[in-house]
This record gives sequence, C-alpha cells and structure tokens, in this order.
Amino acid sequence: MERHGKAWGTTALLYATRYLQAHLLEIKAGGYCSEHRHERKTNTFIVLSGRLEVLIWPEGVTKMDTTVITSGQMSNIPAGVFHKFHALEDTVCLELYEAAEIEEDIVRRSVGGNE
Repeated sequence: MERHGKAWGTTALLYATRYLQAHLLEIKAGGYCSEHRHERKTNTFIVLSGRLEVLIWPEGVTKMDTTVITSGQMSNIPAGVFHKFHALEDTVCLELYEAAEIEEDIVRRSVGGNE
C-alpha cells in the first residue's frame, strides 16, 4: 500500500472505481485538513481508532456543526458542503468518496497543518 504524506499525517488509496474511492487515513493528534468541499462527491469518514472532530458548514446556515466520532462511528458529508477534520488524538480512519464520476473537485478555503 503506497502512503502519501500530508501535513496532518498520511493517506493511502485502498480501492477505486469510477463511482467510489476508499482511502486509509492516519492522522496525527492535532492534525487537521483544510476547509474544503467536493462539488460532486459525498465524503464519509469511518473511524477505526482514535477520535476525529468533523466540522461542517451547511449552505445557508450561519453556525458550523461539530461532531466527534470515535472507533466504529461514521460521519457523512453531502456534496457541496464545506467541511474539515481535526484529530483529537492519533486517529486511523477510512475516508470514502462516492460520486457519479470521480474527478478532482476540491475547493479549499484554508491550508491544513498540525498543532
């Protein structure tokens, strides 16, 4: 499995078709991704170990929604919704993308990093 480094940890592609991608994320405690959205993809996080805070900014809502998910739990973000994750401790999770056709469609509002 080929891992790719990110400011917040590593990602590895596990499975891909035209309609579905599965990635294994290893996120360092304090690591977070950029605020971004996917124009045509649903984004799902399934935590295998650790604690992941998922922040979303639904269209037309002035306040962000924050959910903390732990081992065995998941969070689903619809296409077009700005979101961000933040690891509250070392976290391993699956990230699924589901769309009619998978292609680059990320729009970032900030840069990821590590506290």
